[in-house]
Amino acid sequence: MIASIAVSIEPCAVACLIFEVMFVEMLFTLFFFYPCFEMLSFIDT
Repeated sequence: MIASIAVSIEPCAVACLIFEVMFVEMLFTLFFFYPCFEMLSFIDT
């Protein structure tokens, strides 16, 4: 019974993990690359 519950939960856990990784990557991109783009545009003008 526990095994069947684990099997039914696993796909959701994988989906949550993928979503979490994508979310973290998005935040990382925003916080680390946005200031760089701002700086570059500031240098341009």
